[in-house]
Amino acid sequence: MCFSLAQSAIFAGVGVLTAAWLYTCGRPRKYVVLPAFLALMEVLQTAQYLVLGNCSSKVNQLLTLLGLVHIAFQPLVINYFLFTRPYPVALGKLTPPLTYPAVTMIVMPFSQAAAVLLLIKLIPAFVALLGAQQLLQAALAPHLPARVLSVLLTNTCADFEMMCGAKLCSAAGKYHLAWIAPQMGTGYYVPSIFLHFFAMFGPSILFGSTYHRLLMVLVLVTGPLMSEYLVWGGGQAVRLLEWPSIWCLFSVAQMLGVLVIELVSNGIVNKRWVLPGADAAEQAADEPYQNGHANGSHHAAYEPKKKQ
Repeated sequence: MCFSLAQSAIFAGVGVLTAAWLYTCGRPRKYVVLPAFLALMEVLQTAQYLVLGNCSSKVNQLLTLLGLVHIAFQPLVINYFLFTRPYPVALGKLTPPLTYPAVTMIVMPFSQAAAVLLLIKLIPAFVALLGAQQLLQAALAPHLPARVLSVLLTNTCADFEMMCGAKLCSAAGKYHLAWIAPQMGTGYYVPSIFLHFFAMFGPSILFGSTYHRLLMVLVLVTGPLMSEYLVWGGGQAVRLLEWPSIWCLFSVAQMLGVLVIELVSNGIVNKRWVLPGADAAEQAADEPYQNGHANGSHHAAYEPKKKQ
């Protein structure tokens, strides 16, 4: 299966229109942020097709780097969607003694830290975009060992690492876009792309409800695993350079599926066939989570008022 500029543009349009429609309908922020964020990647991919293969172009390099920066923030946005209000209405209770506020206080800083670490890995790509390697080499050489400078300023990632290469470029792949970027090599202080997987799926597995786990299993199957299946047999380069861009293309369709699940769940449980809203009733229903009464477990500090 091959993908094209037109398909990226269509998915970008679908994501933008979905975000705009949900915004005008007054849905909670997280339902607007998710499609808008995923549509942004397809806007970038559409633009990348216009300068595809022109590795000396600063526009090509900038668009490539923006795509990788987008990838770094994907777990943060996904976890923001999963662990902020309104909470899931179906199978949404966390396992006692966990509560949504407590889990959110853990998951969000972790996701932010993961994004920062993935950005640090891209320092050589930022240097390449700015063309500042020689300038920084001269400025930092008196203060840093040569090995450290090499790691910071040049590509030191291994051939088996994803999206790794000496040049910063979006190139034509066998099926879709091939993303190539100089990166810091994986080591004790520098993570591999596995951090993206763990930050994306780990919080739901470790802290999530049944709903979170089932939803993220669905995302895993229809995203990375399906992308792997489509490029199976295409060669190692296809898997390392094109597989991420294919999953990003599918993410808009995944987002629509998740929104449909939320809508159907709200319809079945609350008899309201719309996406859940943060209205007064739902905020009142959320009060127990804020006061220690969660998932059927009472806290001494919280006692429901008796009706007069």
